[in-house]
Amino acid sequence: MKLRQTILRTTGAVLLLAGALPAWAEPAPAGAAAPTSAAPAAADAPAYYATAQLGQNNLRRWPARVDFGGVGVDGELGLDSGLHGGVAVGRQTEHARFELEYQYGRFDISRMTLGPVSEAGSGGGHYQALTVNAYRTAAWTESLGGYAGVGLGWGAATLPSLQMSNGCNCFAGADHGGWLYQARLGLDYRLAPAHDLFVQYTWLRMPGGSGGAGPTVSYERRHVGAWSVGYRYHF
Repeated sequence: MKLRQTILRTTGAVLLLAGALPAWAEPAPAGAAAPTSAAPAAADAPAYYATAQLGQNNLRRWPARVDFGGVGVDGELGLDSGLHGGVAVGRQTEHARFELEYQYGRFDISRMTLGPVSEAGSGGGHYQALTVNAYRTAAWTESLGGYAGVGLGWGAATLPSLQMSNGCNCFAGADHGGWLYQARLGLDYRLAPAHDLFVQYTWLRMPGGSGGAGPTVSYERRHVGAWSVGYRYHF
């Protein structure tokens, strides 16, 4: 009698436990492949993204060479830094990103220097760049990560025509495009699976340019650095 009661109680307990098990805990049928661990979250993560950034460049001077019919004089434009911004679209993989980016920046001209002569100037210029970028990414925690990358593309700087107080149009306007490259370091902060904030430093090697018809001016290639903060949306 006791044995019968024990069997009934044991059977009831087993049935009750089986009914309480979630579906994924049910034993696999014979011959079926062994269950595997959950797929990595990255497999279901959005693969594409769009970004927008805004910050400030560090332009302070733009060296130039002014040619007076075979006689060259060194000069430069003194600059006040201005806004730097950009937009990009790209694709995210597990440890890398690839993107197409457009950037635009402005600066004000505060001084003109030609040889020993230096005087205040007034005007503004801008630069733009279109690059293809590649990054190596790293996730340090669930929320914080970093990235480093390089880019190659086309860029141009537009400089205005400036006349000195003696009437010399020594710094002619220039608008010339050419190949450029860039390097970048940044930090990511994950707000949600599809939303990131980031802060980054961009280093651009901009092409120079030339202009004028006597005197003529040639502007050097210029390094442009820019800090910016931005938002990235994954889709």
